[in-house]
Amino acid sequence: MLIFDIIVLFFGLILLFKFLNINDKSNVNKNLLYKLYLFIYVFLLLATTDMITNLILKQPINIENTISSSINSAFIAIFAYVTYDELMYNNFFKDYSNEQNVSTLILLIILFISSVKVVQMFISPVV
Repeated sequence: MLIFDIIVLFFGLILLFKFLNINDKSNVNKNLLYKLYLFIYVFLLLATTDMITNLILKQPINIENTISSSINSAFIAIFAYVTYDELMYNNFFKDYSNEQNVSTLILLIILFISSVKVVQMFISPVV
């Protein structure tokens, strides 16, 4: 299920960032709006993916776990975006093109979310 979430998140984030044009220099003052869009988008995308996965596997849908997991992942995505923004502010990606910056942001978000989910899998007891 984690692999399916990562694949859907990867392609979903590509679509979101193409739509937002996130590295356009005229949109610098829209960081708060981008964070809100990212939070809502990741939440809805992962909640929908989790529900569809449970339907395909013919498992009962636990709304409480789905919402909790999706909200956690959305907050982690915001944290990854803030980390990326700080790195951009400190000219860490000054030699990168816009496509490389967006790819770095997408990979950073996926890396943060997947690493936290892997740690949660090791910590949580198997039921």
